[in-house]
Amino acid sequence: MPEPRTLPTDSPLRSSQRQTGRRFLQRRRQVIDAAVQLFAEKGYDGTSLLDIADAVGLLKGSLYYYARSKEDLLFAIVEEFYAEGLASAAELRDSAGTPTEKLRRSLERAAHYMLTHRAQVTIYFHDAKALSAERQALLAPQRSTFGRTLAELIKAGQQTGEFRPDVEARIASVALVGSINWLAMQDPADAPTAARRRRFVDDYCDLLLKSVTHERPH
Repeated sequence: MPEPRTLPTDSPLRSSQRQTGRRFLQRRRQVIDAAVQLFAEKGYDGTSLLDIADAVGLLKGSLYYYARSKEDLLFAIVEEFYAEGLASAAELRDSAGTPTEKLRRSLERAAHYMLTHRAQVTIYFHDAKALSAERQALLAPQRSTFGRTLAELIKAGQQTGEFRPDVEARIASVALVGSINWLAMQDPADAPTAARRRRFVDDYCDLLLKSVTHERPH
């Protein structure tokens, strides 16, 4: 039996396959982005696949090439929300710096994400519950990763003497995550420009850090 033939990396067919793959990913990105806007504006239940198809200039039948169902799109959006939390947790574990420096960077990243991805955050808090039990179970292990990593960092800061020893690390992490999540409800008028947003995040994270450190951070 002849061995399978491997295409050379510079073959026209392989190049065509790569371009087709890129086009598919670009188009799927457009479909997901349209779903983000529509779900945030109209709600998950109030949005139809036809609405999404119209928003990206596709026939409804063609949309199924990029998403088999509306729930597929919701799952992709919620997955991306969790991916940001996982990336932030990985940065906490792997980056250099003192516990105070690492905690501040992490809080700033999370706060900035909340203020600049309002549509995704709105969908997560209002519509993620519409996912099937099976898909909820797939996401469950990711749900508390960021909070657990924060708790570990707070314990490390207590060992170095940077953080208050009278603070229970798990409770502190819950309070910090809750405070960051609250920003989903914050009035956009409070930080309408990038410069105002940076100042808002800086002041907000100062207050959060003060809750676990001995003195006001600089």
